[in-house]
Amino acid sequence: MAARPDILIVGAGVVGAALAYELARRGQRVLVVDRAEEPGLGASRWSLGGTSWLGAAMDPRLRALCREGLERHQEMSAELGAPSGFHPRPTLVLAPTDETLAGLVPLLENGLAHGFGGRIVEREELARLEPTLTPGAAVGAVRCDLGWLDTVRATRAWIEGALGHGAEFRSGVEVQALRPQGSAPVVETAAGPIEAGQVVLAAGAWLGRLLRGSGIAAPLVHTHAEVLESEPLPPTFQHLIASANQSRAVLEAEIARPANAARLQAEAGGEEMAPVSVELGVVQRGDGRVRLGQLSRAVAGILDGPRPDGEALIRAEVALYFPDLARQPVRHHSRPVSFSPDKLPVAGPIAAAPGFWLVSALNSPLIYLPALAARMTGALKGERVPELDAFALERFPAPAPPRPLAGEGAGG
Repeated sequence: MAARPDILIVGAGVVGAALAYELARRGQRVLVVDRAEEPGLGASRWSLGGTSWLGAAMDPRLRALCREGLERHQEMSAELGAPSGFHPRPTLVLAPTDETLAGLVPLLENGLAHGFGGRIVEREELARLEPTLTPGAAVGAVRCDLGWLDTVRATRAWIEGALGHGAEFRSGVEVQALRPQGSAPVVETAAGPIEAGQVVLAAGAWLGRLLRGSGIAAPLVHTHAEVLESEPLPPTFQHLIASANQSRAVLEAEIARPANAARLQAEAGGEEMAPVSVELGVVQRGDGRVRLGQLSRAVAGILDGPRPDGEALIRAEVALYFPDLARQPVRHHSRPVSFSPDKLPVAGPIAAAPGFWLVSALNSPLIYLPALAARMTGALKGERVPELDAFALERFPAPAPPRPLAGEGAGG
């Protein structure tokens, strides 16, 4: 750009891309940077892509955003003039026991009461909906209407849409530090500083390290998620399939305990702070590949890749429901996943760093992301956006000042 951008976005994953598109189409000069060579190659690359409302719509602070987000997803291809990555594929949440199914009923009833579509599926119907499901593996399920998002396609479609409105994307940019002092925020990169009117940090789990390295305290937590992906298979699965499982919630509660804060900040050790969580997740992509997951680990720091035992653990969980699928050749992938202690997004300005904004810790964000991006765009343009108050960083007690780590760096 000939002049400094109005908004610099650090991170070209699905969140940064959605923000870039909304900001650019509303007249902002936007620059997006990422350390990868293409958009959507970080955590967004390995998402299962679900846009289910079943859990998120229970929270009144997210419910309207979920409804608006689903509506926007259905219009996005026409708006962009290109496939947006959204497909009206329903989600099937399997209940392995009667008790589990009874626990899903209030979630379904809440969604129905607020305009979302879905229904209970009895055991007998499961065989018709997903013929390869092991008989008796589930007593029933909840089927949620709409949908599934190909996150890589969506990320690139939003970036292309932003470029069409005058935005710029720079790949291979390694962000090393933040400088909030002075008349405008500055981001230090390996290639030199970038100054902008405002800076939005949307680099997911990597932001904890970047913020600590710049002396900025933020209560961000992350797990390490592992998934498997098969080679292309014949069309088999009609739904995004999951099972009702609380193991990840237990793991996330453990790693977010205040007693673990010092270990997380120091990225001390590679030992796991809690037993791993393994959940059923099955989705067949447009190219025929089937993504399976996910396993979650509570480990401080950023792991270089998946741990060797993860593949067998995911296969064992899948085998309970789809034995043939569990025997397919696969590749094993991992990604860090950011969340906040109260499971709500962190979306708003960083008071301790004027000019810097944080959009992170988006737990299952795909359903409400288009609506959240629109709200963030309004706030960055100086509008009053009351819906963002619940997501402000200031809702958390001020954490202890971070101890910068020698040689730290992080990218988009």
